[in-house]
Amino acid sequence: MPISHNLYVFLLPKFGSYFKQLHIYIYTSLLVLLCTIPALPQQDAHFSQYMFTGNLYNPAYSGIYKQTELYLLYRYQWLGLSSTPDDGVNAAPQTLMFAGSTAIKSINSGIGIHLQNDKIAIYQTIDLKINYSYHINIAKGTLGIGAGIGIVNTSIDAQKLKYNDPSDLRIQNLTSNNSANALDINTGIYYAHPRFFAGLGINRLLSPSLFNSTLNDINYSSQKVRHYFLTAGINIKLSDYFTLVPSTFVKLNIPPLAASSFDINFMLKYNNDKLWGGLSYRHNDAAIIILGIGFLKNNALRAGYAFDLSVIGTQAKAGTSHELFLSYYIPVSDVLARPPIRTPRYRY
Repeated sequence: MPISHNLYVFLLPKFGSYFKQLHIYIYTSLLVLLCTIPALPQQDAHFSQYMFTGNLYNPAYSGIYKQTELYLLYRYQWLGLSSTPDDGVNAAPQTLMFAGSTAIKSINSGIGIHLQNDKIAIYQTIDLKINYSYHINIAKGTLGIGAGIGIVNTSIDAQKLKYNDPSDLRIQNLTSNNSANALDINTGIYYAHPRFFAGLGINRLLSPSLFNSTLNDINYSSQKVRHYFLTAGINIKLSDYFTLVPSTFVKLNIPPLAASSFDINFMLKYNNDKLWGGLSYRHNDAAIIILGIGFLKNNALRAGYAFDLSVIGTQAKAGTSHELFLSYYIPVSDVLARPPIRTPRYRY
């Protein structure tokens, strides 16, 4: 019997289930590729290391892995991009985000918070949200059902605008009222299983309007469009030390459905996140390399870096984007559980 056949028979029982999971993921990704409309710009910031920032896009993620998670992420997109050589405006999007979540085991819940500062040229958006998630144990996994509430603030540096008609009353109104706040609500569901995960988050649920004004009986406003975020992935254990995690992250605006995009990532993790590295592709945008390392006991402190290389639309944007990630994870104890009662009778 040929050696190649013997090798196949030996490997098939060991890796067959992994190949089957990988095939399912590839078919699902291809379906997403076929069904998703070409990408257009979105209002909300996106991150290449989306797999580490679940609480940002989905309140149901809060505390679902029964640990406290704190993370800080900074993204500088399209490094070196400027609007024109003489206006002094840095047009490159820059985003700084802090988020955290923790579990409350005694009430099967999780809470989270995130604060984000997103700046694009003369526009700046600050988001502050508080999230809550209720957890239900289903089929060896946990289903989270969550909601969040917060404030969104958008401001415009109107002094850096150039006008064809400086006497336009709309310009005068913007100059005197260049900051606006609105209530913001998000919701979502997330399922975490030892072998896979999937979630759907909806941000800007109320589609809040900012800078509302009326001039000559015409209403003017800037609206935050509702965003839908879908994520899914599979944990494929290759050995005692290596785990392959293919995942996808789909972003939709409805309406318009055309403003959509998605990422596909293959991440290889070593020794419970001691080291990790991965490759991603963002549709109609960039190829991405992600690297990371863990420190301290159980790799509780983790640092990551993502490098984006623009491969489409390079004539309208700078070639590279850079992203830094820092996180800290600690197990959660049940703070509301009754402590043990110790008496001299049973101490010895």
